[in-house]
Amino acid sequence: NVPARAADSWLPLYFDELRLRLPKAQTAVLRRAVFCTFATMLWYNAELLLLCSGERQCTQQLFEVWMKSMDLASRLADRKIFMLGFVRLFQLGCSQNLPASVIAGLPHLVQQLVAQSREIIRLRVKGGGAGEGSEDEDSDVDEDKLARRLQISSQKPGEDANDDGDDDDEDEDE
Repeated sequence: NVPARAADSWLPLYFDELRLRLPKAQTAVLRRAVFCTFATMLWYNAELLLLCSGERQCTQQLFEVWMKSMDLASRLADRKIFMLGFVRLFQLGCSQNLPASVIAGLPHLVQQLVAQSREIIRLRVKGGGAGEGSEDEDSDVDEDKLARRLQISSQKPGEDANDDGDDDDEDEDE
């Protein structure tokens, strides 16, 4: 474990290294690793990551490339990391001023949060807990089962999944 102050001092150095390596990354594995690292940095300290990208004038470029590369996250673990980073960015957008280039992309960020949530649920329903499958292997998920999981996850605790909200049960007549 590294104290936060020490990690904060290293984040700009790693950001610079990854930013320079990303355009040269020749494999999907390396590009995915770079984006997972950016997502982890975003989750750890979104303000500092945005400060680093702003100072280097690459914020918009970074997020555009990242959003276009979302298909690299085929594993459940990768999608969870991306989700954590995006949630942190969304939280920051709700509480503080964001750079104009990030504010302009907030609607797309919300779309990605929705898409990643669905993909995480789909992978979990399929049993992809290990998350090692590819997108092609995951395409046979039962859509009805996914819809039921989404409905269950959107209900308040204590609500019955089959409850239609009516209190006129047949058993009450007896």
